Amino acid sequence: MGLKGWFNRAFGASVHAVTAGSTASATLQQSATAFPLHGQDHAWGITQAELFRRLAITPEATADARWQTLPGGHYFGLDIAQVQVGRASRWPDRPINQVWYAVRSDPQVPHLQQAKTIHERFVREFGAPPSGSARFDVRKQTASGSIATWAEWRCGGVRWRYSTYGAPRAQNGANTVGFIALDWDDEVAMAAPFRSEWQARNEALASITDAERIASVHMACAATSAQRRYHFDAPANPNADPQLVMAARLLYAPDRLLTPPAIASLDDGKGLWLWRSKAQGCWGASSVTDTVVFHTGDPANCMWTHVTPARGPGSDQLEIGTLIGSRAWRSREQSGDLAEFVGHLQQLPGVRYQFMESMDD
Repeated sequence: MGLKGWFNRAFGASVHAVTAGSTASATLQQSATAFPLHGQDHAWGITQAELFRRLAITPEATADARWQTLPGGHYFGLDIAQVQVGRASRWPDRPINQVWYAVRSDPQVPHLQQAKTIHERFVREFGAPPSGSARFDVRKQTASGSIATWAEWRCGGVRWRYSTYGAPRAQNGANTVGFIALDWDDEVAMAAPFRSEWQARNEALASITDAERIASVHMACAATSAQRRYHFDAPANPNADPQLVMAARLLYAPDRLLTPPAIASLDDGKGLWLWRSKAQGCWGASSVTDTVVFHTGDPANCMWTHVTPARGPGSDQLEIGTLIGSRAWRSREQSGDLAEFVGHLQQLPGVRYQFMESMDD
């Protein structure tokens, strides 16, 4: 089957029914509120667990639990080899915010011809893309691991992107020509359902009146900031939008609470301290700005990462839940204060402790 036959089979009359240059097509408008999967539209805000229950799917164990690969089908007028659904947060009750559709290659049509037809179809349907390329100018294949060209549109809080691989890429036992990626990146809306529960935990923390310090150590803890989903800890930006800072907390470190005055009063100037409340049956770790709390039965994942100097200067980092303290590298012999602090930490209920050593390459 030639290019014309493939084009008619893949898109049918739908291409001709769309007004050229439209910037808010029905496809984009629909994608702003939901994504299609297995014959249903699923509203943004659904979690992976909710989606799998709805579709009667048993999730597989994966190296990255944030992503699941599902069988393909027919989406957006294209033959899709597989669909990947993912969330940016490592917390499983946070919603899906990315869905990728891998477009199956047609073995009877050259890779770049098929890619060009798909690319140009979306440009006609959605209008000139605000980002990426309006024209498909790729002249020769490169590598399957590369992106030859892409185009991206936005509707509401969702980015809609079509990308072409440099050459056919094998995925799920099939060659693919490229992929469609839907990315819901309105983090303020994404985080809104979790605000009241997080606030209630802050109020419970602020009600503690018998907190006593267990130990402290000289370490700097970065203030919570809004640096998009991949860089939660960074130097505080005084001009950051408070709504984005709050969304970052709720989505990527919901266990991190605000340090209330009674807990802050335990600070002896070292920057990171452990405390306990006998009345509330809990313990916590705090910095000037942030606190993590663990009650009886709660697991507390803790890690001391000792990065020795190499090409870089090295560092020591201590993670207690999502609270992270760091300082310049010192030898193990010079790190007695940190070792003593960790000794106290290991005695607390629920602690799962690891020590990691590496080189600062």
